Amino acid sequence: MANDGGAGNDDGPQQEEMTTEKFTPGPWTVSEYTNYAGWSVFGGKLECLAERWPGYTPSDQERAEAHANARLIAAAPDMYAALTALIGLIEENKLVRDISRDSEPGWALECLAIVRGVRMATDALAKAVQP
Repeated sequence: MANDGGAGNDDGPQQEEMTTEKFTPGPWTVSEYTNYAGWSVFGGKLECLAERWPGYTPSDQERAEAHANARLIAAAPDMYAALTALIGLIEENKLVRDISRDSEPGWALECLAIVRGVRMATDALAKAVQP
């Protein structure tokens, strides 16, 4: 941490420095319009975070896909919190491999899948907070 010329009270990083989230806190909600085929995602103090409305009348499949995308966007704060909690547990060694199963056929491959999942979660979190 840089020295700011203060009184020398260094109790560690300040909360702002420890927190990398700069996004609008959840919950985020989806509002689908009834008069046309669009939607908005709202968060914070009813702030519109994302909108989509096509310049044409979409098919039922396109409409369903667009709404699924909106729900995925709206779930972002919850997914971020879940991934952060999971990675925290792993970093604290609270999620560990059951070594009693190491001799079982296929167990090592199952563990590799967990490692890949953790890497994906870590990459997703990093992507979420990149400027």
